[in-house]
Amino acid sequence: MSRIEEALARANRERKADGAPAEAGGAFGSSLAVSVPPGDTPRPASVTRSVTLDPKLIAASGFDNPVSEEYRKVKEKLVSLARQKGMNLFMVTSSVMGEGKTLVSANLALSLAQEYDNTVLYIDADLRAPCGHELFGVDASPGLSDCLMDGVPLHEALVPTGVGRLSFLPAGRQLANPGELFASSMMRDMLLEMKRRYADRYIIVDTAPVLP
Repeated sequence: MSRIEEALARANRERKADGAPAEAGGAFGSSLAVSVPPGDTPRPASVTRSVTLDPKLIAASGFDNPVSEEYRKVKEKLVSLARQKGMNLFMVTSSVMGEGKTLVSANLALSLAQEYDNTVLYIDADLRAPCGHELFGVDASPGLSDCLMDGVPLHEALVPTGVGRLSFLPAGRQLANPGELFASSMMRDMLLEMKRRYADRYIIVDTAPVLP
C-alpha cells in the first residue's frame, strides 16, 4: 500500500471513530461533497454577460418607428449586395470621430438579426476609441484585442445580445498600439477565418475613422 493509500485509509478510520460516515468507494473511489449555502447554486465556469440595450439602438424598438425603417432600407440594400457579390463581411467607418458610425453599424447589425434566417456577428474593431460595448451595456473586455494578444478563446469573448441570432464581440482591453494590431496578419487571419467558417453569417465590423 502506498503512502497516499495509507493516509486515505487512516483518514477513513478516523471518520468512522468520530461517528462520521465513511467515504464511499474505497481509497480511490471516494466522492467529494461540496457544501453550498442555502439559496446559492454553483456558478458555471463561464458566466454569460447580461446585455442592456441603449435606447439609441432604435432598430430593436419595433417595426413602427420611422428611424428603424430607415435602417431596414439600408439593410435591404446590403443584403441585396451580399447576395449578388457573395459577400458576408462588411466594414463600417467614417471620416472623423463623432459622425455616428458605431450607432449605424450596431443598428444595422440589429436590423439584420431581426430577419429569421440571419445569423449576425457585430465586431467593435475601433481599438483606439471603442464604444460599442456601451450601447449593449457590457464591459469592453474580454474582447477582440484579448483574443488576438492573450489567446482568449473567441467563444468566451462573444456576447449573445438576445436579439435574434446576433452576437457581439467587444473591442477588448486598451492597447498602446491599436493601429498596428488592426493592420496585423493576426487580425487579417482572424477575419478571414470568421468569413470562411460562417459563410451564412453576416459580419459587421465597426472600425476607427479613416482620417485620424
